[in-house]
Amino acid sequence: MTPRQAERPESSGKISDISAAFAGPVLATMASRVLCLGLSLASSAILARALGPYGKGIVATALTLTQMVFLLSQLALSHGTVFHVAQREHSILAILGSNYVIGLLLSLVGTAVGLLVVFPFHERVFPQVPLSLLLLALAVVPLRSVNRLVRSTFLGQRRFALYNATEVISSIVNVALISLFVLALQQGIHGGLLATLSGAAAMTAILTLIAVRTWGWARPRVDRSYARAAIGFGLQAYVGNVLTYLYLRFDLILVNLFRGPGEAGLYSVAVVVAEQVSIVSQTASNVLFPHIAGERNEDVRRTLTPLVARTVLVVSLLGGVALLVASPWLMTVLFSSSYSAAVRPLWLLLPGILCLTVARVLGIDLAGRGKPVLNTYVSIASVAINMGLNVLLIPRYGMSGAAIASSFAYAITLGARVSLYTRISGVRWTHLFVPQRGDLAVYRAALQRILDRSRARHAVREQDDQTL
Repeated sequence: MTPRQAERPESSGKISDISAAFAGPVLATMASRVLCLGLSLASSAILARALGPYGKGIVATALTLTQMVFLLSQLALSHGTVFHVAQREHSILAILGSNYVIGLLLSLVGTAVGLLVVFPFHERVFPQVPLSLLLLALAVVPLRSVNRLVRSTFLGQRRFALYNATEVISSIVNVALISLFVLALQQGIHGGLLATLSGAAAMTAILTLIAVRTWGWARPRVDRSYARAAIGFGLQAYVGNVLTYLYLRFDLILVNLFRGPGEAGLYSVAVVVAEQVSIVSQTASNVLFPHIAGERNEDVRRTLTPLVARTVLVVSLLGGVALLVASPWLMTVLFSSSYSAAVRPLWLLLPGILCLTVARVLGIDLAGRGKPVLNTYVSIASVAINMGLNVLLIPRYGMSGAAIASSFAYAITLGARVSLYTRISGVRWTHLFVPQRGDLAVYRAALQRILDRSRARHAVREQDDQTL
């Protein structure tokens, strides 16, 4: 028996036991994500049809400011929250109370800095986007901060049902408010931002109520031990998160800058639709992070992450092929014939999105091992390449140039993370991409265990009903 084998628990040889514990939350989260996907497409379709490519581009560009200021101001505190909640080294109430104070302070500072930048430079950086719209976008930041930190606590505790439910509620609220402000009240481009701001406020109230009912009232004060640990962890991921967002979304600002809001509106729709291919990767990554962060056995990590990576790739590849075929019809049905020009950049984005599906899983594994700074190093190189290609290609090729630059940067990200992950874990790179002989048996066994648990819970409920 080798030393590694001696370290394994009795059940570690049963890969299906590991995957069953993971697959249940993934399937539940996946169901909520599919529902949210439909609601998100409905929101985008309402805005696209009501505002046209030009108005949609203005709203999308303004919302990019919201997310940019949010990421810049939060110091990746949400990552530190998930990690340290999973580690169980601090009480939940201490974490929540600290996050309320720190998150709000950071977001208010970020909003103030955003105002100092927006007032003198908005015409240069955001041409044709009204200043009033940018101010509404900044007002969303503090509310989004509170919402993200509460939901990160759910995720760290693996309360996936709560996490998924609040995501669905948020999507429903968003569709309802967009319909109200844009369609019923006919507020135009301002309606899109008013809906976002109102939705964020509503979710802050809902999430605060859920948190109080779940854990009790968290006194808003800073636990210094937790704050140092969470911010210290977050800072390792901070630069990487900001840079990742830049190469995911800054191209939209550049398209608006070089080609105008009309083309930015078309490109924003192409991005929204193309990124739906990564829904499985996003779902699996959300569930994987607390698992890896809380797992002490390296063999479990070495088994779980490659299985998730290659499964995500296969499912995403099938989705990508389906979207490739259906996208011309889909664009017309959902967004109208005005958006048919968005099909080509969507096609050019798909190879990069497929690379990103696996890269995201590997990045989550590295972060869960306490090494988020490695993702930062990768992001620095990817952003430099992406920015250079965007500046070179967008003026000449427009949104298609932006799509090419993004796909190339995503491929670089994948290659770098594969190299880092294989060196740290000792897993062969082929195990990340090539289905293994026992995968189907693992899927069947995991599904059977999930069904058995479901039947057992149903039997208990029936027995309780009969007792009553």
